[in-house]
Amino acid sequence: MMNTEKNQRLVLLAANISYILVLLDSSIVNVALPAIRNGLAIGTDTLQWMVNVYLVIFASLLLSGGPCATASARKPSIWPACCCLSLPHCYVV
Repeated sequence: MMNTEKNQRLVLLAANISYILVLLDSSIVNVALPAIRNGLAIGTDTLQWMVNVYLVIFASLLLSGGPCATASARKPSIWPACCCLSLPHCYVV
C-alpha cells in the first residue's frame, strides 16, 4: 500500500471516530434530558437550545483538532484528543 493511500485511510478513520464520538455524546445527553429538565426546572424549548449549543460546541472543538495537529506538526495528536474526549463517556457507562 502506498504511503498516501495509508494516510488517506488514517484520515478517514479519524473522521469516523470523531463522528461516532459526537453521536455517542448526543445519545448520552438525550437519555439524560429528563433529569436535566427536572434538576434545572427549565422548559422544553430552553432544554432544546441548551442541547443544540452543547453539541455544536462539542463538534466544533472536535473538528478543530485536525488543524491544531497540522499547525503543531504532530499529526498523531488527533488520537489523544479523541481519547480525552471519550473519557467522560467511560465514566457515565
